[in-house]
Amino acid sequence: MKNGLIDYIQKIKSFNREAKLFLLTVVLTQLLNGGYQVVFNLYLNSLGYQSDFIGTVESVRLISGAVLGIPLGIMASRIGYRKTLIAISLIASVSIFGIANSSSQHLIFIFSIFWGIAFVLRGILTAPFLARYSNIEDRNYLFGLTFSLQMWSSMLGSFMGGSLTTGLQNIVTAQASYRYTFNLYAIIASMVLIPVLMLRRDDSNKQSRKGLLNNVIKIAKYPNVRIFVLYSILIGTGAGLVVPLFNIFLRLRLNASDFQIGTLISLTQIATSVGCLLTPYLIKLFGQNRSVVISQLLSVPFLIIVGGVPYFPVVAISYFLRSSLMNMVNPIVESVSMQVVNEDERAAASSLIRTFRSFGRGSGVYLSGLLLASGNYLLPFILTCFLYFTGSMVFYFGFRSHPNLTDEEETLAAR
Repeated sequence: MKNGLIDYIQKIKSFNREAKLFLLTVVLTQLLNGGYQVVFNLYLNSLGYQSDFIGTVESVRLISGAVLGIPLGIMASRIGYRKTLIAISLIASVSIFGIANSSSQHLIFIFSIFWGIAFVLRGILTAPFLARYSNIEDRNYLFGLTFSLQMWSSMLGSFMGGSLTTGLQNIVTAQASYRYTFNLYAIIASMVLIPVLMLRRDDSNKQSRKGLLNNVIKIAKYPNVRIFVLYSILIGTGAGLVVPLFNIFLRLRLNASDFQIGTLISLTQIATSVGCLLTPYLIKLFGQNRSVVISQLLSVPFLIIVGGVPYFPVVAISYFLRSSLMNMVNPIVESVSMQVVNEDERAAASSLIRTFRSFGRGSGVYLSGLLLASGNYLLPFILTCFLYFTGSMVFYFGFRSHPNLTDEEETLAAR
């Protein structure tokens, strides 16, 4: 254990300067995301909106991001990482501030879409950026640390969201507490610009827009990319059915408080972050392919418990285990998505995969909102179990003999 920790610290020290600055932006951005996950749906609920409307808002946000995914990916490739990250920070600041000070349906939709655009861009950029500023030897460590920091920061954001709103509600109304919290997050969003502006100016892709679009069309024909797209749709739809509206599920089904919701999501993210740090060792034991499938399949039984048992302690423990197992292998999945294409195709592949994942997630959350509004709490979890199982099988059989993955697993196992 001690040698493993020393090894991790040495790897972190060897990371590229740009990678370290990017990790700082990850911390600040995920503080926002964690708070958004806890506060946004509850804020809409405090305005008198029901779960079907909330599900529609989330669905529109995700599907808008999916529709714009490929154009945004092309734009990011064209203008470069640094300019794209500056745009992300500005869009996130404006959208969070707008949400904090809006109550009309139209403005909520508009600012929610802007928030979705910021996070689609961020998601498209992350894997290619990390792949560019790392070598094969360090890549799994960098991806693992990135996802771990995402979870820790998101955890802190979730805990802050639940704690701040609960504390403020002793002084002001629930609606006002959510608005004050969102305004605080808008300030944090603007702070992301500090490490972004410290990044070196990178060369943008000199390829024409038409050439970049042709690159997306070309890789869409690759069998491995098609497999990844199918996997992303299945997993994305399953996640959309249970994750975005989970706080509303806890409120309606179990009458949980803001503090309970924020604390549960925070603890879940802590466990996931620890799991992400262990991914290099998981790969050494099982290989990349089997690690993903084993972890994801083990999470499935806990979903049924979460949806079927009406007791908060049991639901909390089951959701804790489900989320940890399902999400701890995300660094491996992202790393694999970059290994099945060439270096100059990574941004295009990332945007294509994220586009279809967002379509799936958006469809799932829309259906989930309708089911929760009708009082059907179990069916979303049953459907998600089926989708997760099917997606895991697609991943396993699709990549079990891929030469790039096999070679890297052999290299890691030899160390």
